Amino acid sequence: MKWFCSAIFALFVGYAQAAQTTLSITVTIQSPPSTSIRCGTTNSYTLASPAAGTIVCPLVVQPSDWQGAITLTQNSGPQNDAFTINSNNLVVGNNALNKAGTYSLIIGATP
Repeated sequence: MKWFCSAIFALFVGYAQAAQTTLSITVTIQSPPSTSIRCGTTNSYTLASPAAGTIVCPLVVQPSDWQGAITLTQNSGPQNDAFTINSNNLVVGNNALNKAGTYSLIIGATP
């Protein structure tokens, strides 16, 4: 009887181990949302007919470990698509700026 009980216990333990389920969980850590974005040290720049690709200012997003996308919208100005973002810099777009005037830009950081 003792042998029979041991065999039943071993069978039960073996069955319990075979019934284990492995749970796989994927954890995605998102970067913190941006709290601010700066274009250099000022909000206003005066440029004298800069060539295409000229850096206007470096863009700095806080916090320092932020990861995401920088967006650019040109609200006004005499030359369309005058600026673009390149490697976290605001730069003159594909064409030199040859139309004098005031350009209004909105630069954002998402998420």
